[in-house]
Amino acid sequence: MVSITEFGPQQNLDGGVTIATAAPTAPADFVFPKSAELRKLEALVYRLRPRLDLRADRDFLTLNHAKEFAHSLEALSWMGRRADVDHSRSIIWWTDYARDLLREAGIEAQLPRHLFLAAMLACGDVPYSRNALGLTLAHTGAPATNAWRDVLETRAVRPASPEQAVRGGLEPGQVRVAELMHHDLPGLISTETR
Repeated sequence: MVSITEFGPQQNLDGGVTIATAAPTAPADFVFPKSAELRKLEALVYRLRPRLDLRADRDFLTLNHAKEFAHSLEALSWMGRRADVDHSRSIIWWTDYARDLLREAGIEAQLPRHLFLAAMLACGDVPYSRNALGLTLAHTGAPATNAWRDVLETRAVRPASPEQAVRGGLEPGQVRVAELMHHDLPGLISTETR
């Protein structure tokens, strides 16, 4: 019988094997933005990327945007950073993963993708391109930094990473089915207005 019970939620698998995952945490030197800073970050990202601002959209009127933005930023602080973007996982996958991390920490959140992307831009240290993010799973990759402070100070978000000629095993011109199904994702991080 194998039992690992030092961290987080436990799952009992076949034959009495217990596996526990480490509880998600931000790096020790990460400082979570205060309420006023969160409001400024959210407003700044919406000003710079107006297509992400769906506060007036009737489908999102009942959503607590500030709370979901803060939850997104918290989940992102638990994830690691890559030096480049990862084309093997979609933006939808990362949003689902963030929601799962929050749930494991006892936080229920909806995390619509537009709010997740707005929080990702507010982080200031996540590489991104039209269809991919430079994130890693929690407790892997480079830790989250306090680059959100630079976003507030410079009033600018990190520019998109250049697209690679061959993306994650695909030849130029080929597209993943997920990209076809979610063809609107690239436009969400565009600087154009609706």
